[in-house]
Amino acid sequence: MYSFRRILLFTKVSPRGGNCKVLDTTTILHVPSKSKSRKTLEMYDVSLAMKYGLTDEVVIQDHEYYFDIPFADLNDITTNIITYIGGYVVKMLEKQFKCPECLEECLVKANQLSGVNYMLLLRKKRGALHTPSSSVVKICCTTEIYIKRMMIMTDGALPPETGFFDTFMVAVAQKTYEYNLFEELDHHFSCFAFSEENHKFLLIKLIIKNYLKIRIFSLGRRYTQKMSGPLVRQQLTKLILFNHQ
Repeated sequence: MYSFRRILLFTKVSPRGGNCKVLDTTTILHVPSKSKSRKTLEMYDVSLAMKYGLTDEVVIQDHEYYFDIPFADLNDITTNIITYIGGYVVKMLEKQFKCPECLEECLVKANQLSGVNYMLLLRKKRGALHTPSSSVVKICCTTEIYIKRMMIMTDGALPPETGFFDTFMVAVAQKTYEYNLFEELDHHFSCFAFSEENHKFLLIKLIIKNYLKIRIFSLGRRYTQKMSGPLVRQQLTKLILFNHQ
């Protein structure tokens, strides 16, 4: 190798062109070593939606292995907890959505703060908590129902597929469009119906995204604790002298 290098230096051979001389001005297109490909994800994947029970389509029961997904029901305690989380969802929404009219309708009025769903929030409220409107609570409850259906299909694990959460948000948004949400903003929504900033769609999408972010963080933590097992050192630090302690 050293001798070959000395020969190259002695004959003054260029490492790029060798001992050839350029006879014309033709340029060669260079291809980078790492080709960059732009990946486009479909917003809604039907196979993923059916795999994790995110569709309400009727499936023909013509096989022995047919598994019917029970549609999860929410009791009063669960609904109160969802309403409590919905207040934090609105707080997150204030940093992401800058339309004052839409944000005003996401909060409930002081004279309308009543009902079974707000019992926990009324007990915990000391003046600083956000009180979500009934439309926000309905969107969060629908998201929770679909999360429960998903967890039934995965046996408590989180889906590993790329683009699942986009599919999840679109599936829940399609379900919530069946409800009469934010009725007082119908005229306001009609002003942006044919523009790129569809306020109704953006509002529902952000509410679903924020609630899903909170719940997935909690589910991921619980799943990690389940996989790692009990933390013996943390529990027995005061009782056992470990090595190098």
